[in-house]
Amino acid sequence: MGVLPGDHELKALREEAAFTAAIRATPLLAGWVAPGNSEPISPVYSMGGLDNSLRLPEPGQPLVRGFYGLGDAVCTTNPSYGRGISLGLSHAFGLADLLDEHPEVDAEQATEFAKRTEHLVRPWWEEAVANDRGRAGLWEATLAGVAPQRPPAGMVTFGTAVAASTQDAEVWRRVANVMMMLAPPSALYGDEDIRQRVGRALAGGPPPQLPVPAGQIW
Repeated sequence: MGVLPGDHELKALREEAAFTAAIRATPLLAGWVAPGNSEPISPVYSMGGLDNSLRLPEPGQPLVRGFYGLGDAVCTTNPSYGRGISLGLSHAFGLADLLDEHPEVDAEQATEFAKRTEHLVRPWWEEAVANDRGRAGLWEATLAGVAPQRPPAGMVTFGTAVAASTQDAEVWRRVANVMMMLAPPSALYGDEDIRQRVGRALAGGPPPQLPVPAGQIW
C-alpha cells in the first residue's frame, strides 16, 4: 500500500486494523486476507524515502582512475520495483568484464567504466522517475476530485501498457519482461509495434475493472 507524502490520514495504514480494513476493501487484494487463506506473521511495516537517485560524472568532469562506484552508490530506484539487487549485481559483473578486458588503470578504463555505467543504469532510473510521477499525479488528481492528466496521444506509459495488457497478450509479455528486467525499458516504451498494440487495445477507452470475489486469490 502506498500513500503520498502529504497524505497524513492514510498514514494510519501503519496500524494493523486500518491496514487490514484497507486490504479487505480492495477487490484485487481482499482474497489474501479472507478467513482461512492466511494469517499475519508480523506487525505492519512501513518504508520511507523511496527515492530515485542518479550520481554520474558531469560532462567534462575529470574521472578518478581506479575508483569504481557500484550499485546504490551510483543509482537507486524506488525499492517497490525490486530492482536494486539486480542492478547492483549487473553493475558488478559489468565491472569484472571491464577489468578483464582492460586491466590497466588509466584514463581509458575510467572513461569506459563511466560510459558502461550510464548505459546500464540511466534507462532504469528514467523509467522509475516517469512511473513514480505518473502514479503520484493519478493519486493527487484523485484526492483533488479532478480527472488525471492524460499522456500525449501515442505515448506509451506504464499505466497505458498495463491497461492494454489485459487485452493483448504480447503487451502483457513485454510489460512482464521489463518489470523483471529481462528486457530494457525501450522494449516497452520505445517499440513501435507495442505502441500500435496499446493504441488499438485502448481505442475504446480503458478496460472495465472486474470485481473479485472476497475469497478468491488471483
